[in-house]
Amino acid sequence: MADQALGGTLAQGADLSLTCPAADGDWITNFILNSNWSTAKAGDSLVSYVTDMIAGAGLISGGVYDGNYIIYRTHLLFNIPSNLVRVDAAPQLKVYSHTGYSSVTITSNAYSNPSTPISGLTATSLWDNVQTGASALYKATTGTLATNAYNTIDLDANAVAGEHAGLAAYHCVTKAGTAMIISIINRDHDQLNSAPPDNNDHAYMKKPSTVEFPSLILRDAWFKDTSGAAQKYEGDYVINAYNPNLDSYHKTVDQVPFGLNIKGPISLRGTDNAYKTTRK
Repeated sequence: MADQALGGTLAQGADLSLTCPAADGDWITNFILNSNWSTAKAGDSLVSYVTDMIAGAGLISGGVYDGNYIIYRTHLLFNIPSNLVRVDAAPQLKVYSHTGYSSVTITSNAYSNPSTPISGLTATSLWDNVQTGASALYKATTGTLATNAYNTIDLDANAVAGEHAGLAAYHCVTKAGTAMIISIINRDHDQLNSAPPDNNDHAYMKKPSTVEFPSLILRDAWFKDTSGAAQKYEGDYVINAYNPNLDSYHKTVDQVPFGLNIKGPISLRGTDNAYKTTRK
């Protein structure tokens, strides 16, 4: 995984836009047709859709597939830079919607050890590993996507004050040097597991090989270069100058450091007794 050398041993507060590295090889939209909603949700007989990225759910009325439920799910793969050590703001997903009737959910995918191209991964496993529980979401609901325009979606669900800006931010850091899969699904029916009454709940988005490609933006991200150890210190603003495994020389902070390298008065070093004055 290539490093993002953004200047100095540690570049802080930088934004980085990531794209699917293999373009059309790193996204998948699958759909399923079945007359039973629960069976459709299980995704046992998936079909690939290659024209657009789609997140949707519907009940078909008329034609050959009359009475069948249809569910679309889209998966995107992004390589996370190996030198990412921290993300201070919620990442953003940018998608270009050209037809939209519904809200979508952006969520995590528990596929083990994904790799590029995503087209080589098992579609059924990608479907089965979509996380629909509230605690695993990156964005619970986007609202109806704006059509013929980019939609910039803050992936801010499940933030923990003082720890991370959301589950997506946390996953970006823990997956540094590996691939991260983001799944896009229908909100009102697929994520909430409610059978749709009609076939008008779909969102169509441009795929990675188009001019209006999707991207993942790492915001207020911290990177190290290849010459320094990761700045994984305890608490913000601490310059731990006596730790040889950290490069604090190049690090900048927003306030005067409160962690100093002075271990104590010189008169007390190397002794186990309090200093006292004696006379001969």
